[in-house]
Amino acid sequence: YRRKRGLGPIRELQKVLPALAHIATLPECLDFPRSALPINFYYTGPFVDRSARPPVEFPWDRLDGRPLIYVSLGTARKIQPSSFRIIAEACEGLGMQVVMSLGGRRDPEMFGELPGNPVIVREAPQLELVKIAAIVINHAGINTVLETLREGKPMIAIPITHDQPALAARLAWLHVAEVIPERRLSVKALRSAVLRVLSGSSYTDAARRIQDKIEAGRGLERAVEVIDRKSTRLNSS
Repeated sequence: YRRKRGLGPIRELQKVLPALAHIATLPECLDFPRSALPINFYYTGPFVDRSARPPVEFPWDRLDGRPLIYVSLGTARKIQPSSFRIIAEACEGLGMQVVMSLGGRRDPEMFGELPGNPVIVREAPQLELVKIAAIVINHAGINTVLETLREGKPMIAIPITHDQPALAARLAWLHVAEVIPERRLSVKALRSAVLRVLSGSSYTDAARRIQDKIEAGRGLERAVEVIDRKSTRLNSS
């Protein structure tokens, strides 16, 4: 098809259109050590704009003052309903309140009464809930992970697909999260993971160290500076 259209092979594309910059939204502190990277590769991120998010109604009056476990398993893929029941049962009796966001994909009414009577909502004001949460249970999606680490909060990661297992491996390596692959999710495994995170301050301390590095990295400003510098050079040439 490319030959018919007069285009060169894909392997030569970089020669024809060399990239001015590869800008990653992954902060460097969240990656494994690298011995070499392309000269035009830049760690930046996270990019979070609170003003760009539409307001989301939430029953704040239902929060009762107990330490909060916030649960978000993403919006891009349907999660098995049984996962939410497992999470609710695992967290029951820990003296904590659970808030579950269904990512806009399901009706909370379909779950009936789950163990521990968690607050279940179709969508949630995630940034606000992460800020007050003690632990965030998530799917190791990049957006939720970065938003959680920006607040210095520890996690339970339940990776499901795509880049999530790779990101979860980094979270475990940094000691900011306990990781349970979806296929191994059980009440016993999850309850044990939550108790390990709560047993001391090591996970929170590690998350706060990453928080400090993210803030010092000036990710959004750095991305803008790279784009501006590269664009200036391109225009001047």
